[in-house]
Amino acid sequence: GSCIKWTDTWASRDHAEGGLQDAPGRSWGEKWEEKWGVAYNEDGRAGARQGITWDEMGGGHVNKTWGEEHYPDGRLHKYGNSSDGSQHWDEWQDGDGGWWEVMPSFGWHEAIGHSPKLMEVPLQP
Repeated sequence: GSCIKWTDTWASRDHAEGGLQDAPGRSWGEKWEEKWGVAYNEDGRAGARQGITWDEMGGGHVNKTWGEEHYPDGRLHKYGNSSDGSQHWDEWQDGDGGWWEVMPSFGWHEAIGHSPKLMEVPLQP
């Protein structure tokens, strides 16, 4: 089998950060996805993770992109960088190749039980 998981979370404040008077607002968030199994077996990988995080405050914007490539023989390739140049990595590790859950942790019944209003959303034509 195969599995794909993803998230997209963010937050924004238009009022003073930390309650300080005249402090700027702030926005931040992250997106990531995981793909595992034969349906996503690209270039011989067993699976992959990738994502981006960002933080914006007072007109400044910094983001960090990252990724992991997991191989069946246990090798793990980690890479990423930050937009401000303060971080950069590109490394290979030998070992167990990391751990991942190949089965979805949230199925259809759990989704509907958790968010019953999903069934009220009209279908797109």
